[in-house]
Amino acid sequence: MPMIVETERANARPVIDAAGTDAHWVSEVCVPHLRKCLEGGSLWVCEDSAGPIGHYYYSPTTEPGVIALDSIQIVPPRQCRGYCTMLLNHFLQKCHEEGVVRKVVIAIERNHFAVKLYEVFGFSIVGGNARKHLMEKIL
Repeated sequence: MPMIVETERANARPVIDAAGTDAHWVSEVCVPHLRKCLEGGSLWVCEDSAGPIGHYYYSPTTEPGVIALDSIQIVPPRQCRGYCTMLLNHFLQKCHEEGVVRKVVIAIERNHFAVKLYEVFGFSIVGGNARKHLMEKIL
C-alpha cells in the first residue's frame, strides 16, 4: 500500500541523495529537481515497498491565500496506475486542512492528458503562453 509522507527539510537531503541511487529517479533528472524543492514550500513523497512512486511540491505565492502546486511527478514505470490522482487528492486535502488557502494555481506543459486530469479536479485554464497553461482552482 503506498504511503505519502512529508519530507522535512532538515532530513530531506539524505533522503533525496539516497533516491539518487534509484535508476528511475536519476534517469528522469528528478533528484536535481527534488533538491531544488528544498528551498521552501512542502515536499511530499509517495512510496511503497517496491520503491519511489512520485512526489508533489507546493509553496505559497506572494498573494495571500494562494498556493502554487509547483510540481507533481510520477516515475515512468509507475505512471497510468492512479497515483497522480492519489497525490492530487492528498494535496487538495492538505489545502482544505490548512484552511487559509482560497485558490490553487499551477503552470503545466501543454499536455492534453494532464489538462484533462486537472479539469476533473476542478481546475480551469485561465491563461498561459505557447508552452504552458496557467490553471487555477478556487477552493
